[in-house]
Amino acid sequence: MYSPIAGTVVEANKALEQDPALVNRDPTAQGWMVKVKLKEPKELEGCSARTRTRSMFGELKATFHGHACFVLERDGKRVIIDPFLTGNPAAVIGPDKLPHLDAILLSHGHGDHLGDAVALSRKHKATIVATFELAQFCADQGATSHAMHIGGAHEFPFGTVKLVPGVSRWAG
Repeated sequence: MYSPIAGTVVEANKALEQDPALVNRDPTAQGWMVKVKLKEPKELEGCSARTRTRSMFGELKATFHGHACFVLERDGKRVIIDPFLTGNPAAVIGPDKLPHLDAILLSHGHGDHLGDAVALSRKHKATIVATFELAQFCADQGATSHAMHIGGAHEFPFGTVKLVPGVSRWAG
């Protein structure tokens, strides 16, 4: 997770497991995602977190659509992450209701993350950004794709993407 601050996540909001839409309905109260212990608390002296975030990233809107799906919007560009919408009981929108997409980011190739990526890429002429094998799989199905490797970064018209390893501790 990119953030304007350095620190350690000390708590995750378990209420989101039962009601993920809280992120959108009540983001500043019950819909919080994580609590962070700051590495250098003085980093935020003299400015609000909102001011600091905007100075680093500009105006960024993140909308949660269920499971692992987010739409990120900034400077007129729109990117969707892990678009598992069709057949997803947690999805709060269908793929036909999404506005124009510029890109699709995939964390990995499980069906509950890949989801509607290929169909959305074709419909919106949006580039799928994923690991090499997953990007090739999507391209073989007619999607536009950009292959990357873990540790690599690339500047796109909508921003920079860097692939980093993720370790899942999901026990459910």
